[in-house]
Amino acid sequence: MQLETFEKYLQCPQCFGKLNRKIDTLFCIDTNHKYPIIDGVPMLLKQEEQSMLSKDMDTAVQMKREFKQNFVSKTIQVLKKMVGSTLHMPISQSVVDIWKSFDDELRLEIGSGTKHSSPLQINLDIDKFGDVNVVASALDIPFEDETFKLIRNIAVLEHIKNPMRMVDEIYRVLQPRGYVYTEVPFLQHFHAYPNDFQRYTTEGLKTIFRKFDIIEVGVCVGPSSALTAIAADWFELLSFSKNRFINDLFRLIPLLLLLPIKYMDYLLVKNPRAHELASGLYILCSKPDKDKVVL
Repeated sequence: MQLETFEKYLQCPQCFGKLNRKIDTLFCIDTNHKYPIIDGVPMLLKQEEQSMLSKDMDTAVQMKREFKQNFVSKTIQVLKKMVGSTLHMPISQSVVDIWKSFDDELRLEIGSGTKHSSPLQINLDIDKFGDVNVVASALDIPFEDETFKLIRNIAVLEHIKNPMRMVDEIYRVLQPRGYVYTEVPFLQHFHAYPNDFQRYTTEGLKTIFRKFDIIEVGVCVGPSSALTAIAADWFELLSFSKNRFINDLFRLIPLLLLLPIKYMDYLLVKNPRAHELASGLYILCSKPDKDKVVL
């Protein structure tokens, strides 16, 4: 999506003032805050966020490998689909139907990485990966109140130091009766993209999204996937190596031996207790017309 399409909805992430554009820079009309535009992508990060990101990115090995659109990253993605430790369940039909019903509405993808699924989707991430439209923090979403009808964030909350603030920001930029879809890990290993801070149960998800009307909570990556992933992680530790290639070879052994097991999730997710041992969970919420009283 081109900057010109959504530029009018942008606001300063520091003082929330309106932004004006001058060639390759966005200026806040209320202050002296300014932000560069690089290759058509506004870089709406605070100075301290830029410094923190630079430090974190130096240690985010997996992000460097997989978010670069080159032969190596594409090969990794293909191998993950073929012999990966986890199997993502089909997206809930409720989510599919809602997203289809608002095909002509502006939507936001937080933590998009290299994914782009709709011409009306604005991709927001903390660095300028492929197909990112806005570089910004999920803690200071640089859009006006009630801009979006649909918001999606997949495997993002666990990487946020202050997840409640991110949820509050989603609430702010979402329109009343708008929808947010979120996926989070439960039984998963530590993974730094660029850091990793928490895990969630179904009750934890309901609590953090308590300002919203909760429509549906469920399993997106099942117990069998949790089992195979932990087995692969455990076997990788036996390598005692810091070499990524060697570690991947060690992981490959249990992944090949246990390959059929993850497909048991098609059956196990039908068990009402599947969330107790799930690898990943999801929640679908709607913003109410009026703010709730939250205790």
